[in-house]
Amino acid sequence: MNVKKLMKEYQGIQVDTTVEQAGPHKLVSLLMNGALEKLIRAKASNDAVLRRELVGKSISIIDYLRASLNPGADLEFSNQLGDLYSYMETQLLDSTLHCDEAPIENVIALLKPVRDGWDGIDAEYRS
Repeated sequence: MNVKKLMKEYQGIQVDTTVEQAGPHKLVSLLMNGALEKLIRAKASNDAVLRRELVGKSISIIDYLRASLNPGADLEFSNQLGDLYSYMETQLLDSTLHCDEAPIENVIALLKPVRDGWDGIDAEYRS
């Protein structure tokens, strides 16, 4: 019996259950945490292929976050956050093109306060 395989399957079940039970606010939080986790792993990786893969997944997550913005709630804020997400995506693309970890660090530094602010929203205002 392969213990690593069983652990991965168990972790997959846990993630699936968390996503299924999460509301929209929690899903956005999970996406932000997933992007940050992948960027931190990419920054720490010495494997160029793995780094590109992790950065690519982070770009996909950030792109989804940008596409999911609701301009009806606050158009100006939505546009500003959308611009920030676009900037993050550009930074991450540059990091893969130039094999540079500085843009990854920059995006981590930008995404953390966005995530922290999102997580700090009072429960009564979450939809």
